Amino acid sequence: MITEIRTTNSAPWDSLQVMTAIGISYLGMAATFLSNVVLARVLGAEGKGSFSLFQVMVTAIVTFSALGIGHGQMFHAAKDPRQLRHFMPNAYLISGLLGGGMAAVWVALAALLNRNPLGKLGWLAGAALVVIVPIISLSVFQRQYFLTRHNYRLSKCIVALSQILPLAGYVSLFALGHATLINAIIMFVAAQVLCCVIAELLIERNGSWLKNISFAFARLSAVFGIQQYLSGVVEFLMARLDFFLVGLFLGRKGLGLYSVAVAMAEITIRLPNELGTVLFPAFASGSLETSRAATILRKLLLLSLVIAALLAMSSGSIIVLLFGKQFRDAVPAFRWLLLGTIAWSTIYVTWNRTSARG
Repeated sequence: MITEIRTTNSAPWDSLQVMTAIGISYLGMAATFLSNVVLARVLGAEGKGSFSLFQVMVTAIVTFSALGIGHGQMFHAAKDPRQLRHFMPNAYLISGLLGGGMAAVWVALAALLNRNPLGKLGWLAGAALVVIVPIISLSVFQRQYFLTRHNYRLSKCIVALSQILPLAGYVSLFALGHATLINAIIMFVAAQVLCCVIAELLIERNGSWLKNISFAFARLSAVFGIQQYLSGVVEFLMARLDFFLVGLFLGRKGLGLYSVAVAMAEITIRLPNELGTVLFPAFASGSLETSRAATILRKLLLLSLVIAALLAMSSGSIIVLLFGKQFRDAVPAFRWLLLGTIAWSTIYVTWNRTSARG
């Protein structure tokens, strides 16, 4: 049974740890950006579009299968650290059943309808989809677990590792002359599996995971999380539905151009996004007063405006220099997207503050 929730302030807000964690995040973000550059260079616009479609499909299935339970577990475990012993045991079950199950259903439905969900990639990519979804789902739980324990640096190290390992793989493929689309997908999957295993070795165990599975905690987390789930789904649709629409109307090459524009524009929301993941458990546990949210919001918005202005002024030359002349048509889309990302950057403070108050 779930015991009474009790607020704890056992882990005070550590500004130095938070800033270090965000600094680590930027290493991962740099790796992600460089991965986009490498893939665009070696795969071309159409190949880059197909790879982006695969990644968006993975993100979509993970998002829709989560049901907000991870967020609910963070909320209640932050209030009562005794529930942490149920956090990962429940995560194994949820990732496998919901994440893996929904991915399998997606591929099976595509087979019944005689539609390859990944176009020219073949069913090997479909198999990769079934493997990677529960892995990514579990990886999200692992990061949330570290955040709930206020181990922000370790959480961000795991995130950065999940971004650096694929980059190393893509560069290796290019150096060996095997940089094909399907090899890039396989390398992405292998890197995420390795990162998940490393994180698993760092998780603090407290007895058998089977004995610590708590359906009562899962239900309690789901009740809270379902509200976050609905907003999370809407946020995903706002952030990634455009990929499916661009792919539908402009094809893989158009999607490749658009994915580069998005990668550039989202530089402005990287810092707010990373800080937001830290703010939620800090607000929920009481280690950071919610009254400080307004000050944090103003500073982040100012920083986003400065970054966006610098990117807008140098966008044309940067995109051509990094990605090549074939991606020149991504520049107008990038400049329009900047306007949206400035506004978008504010939700990572406001949403996490409101959510952490229940």
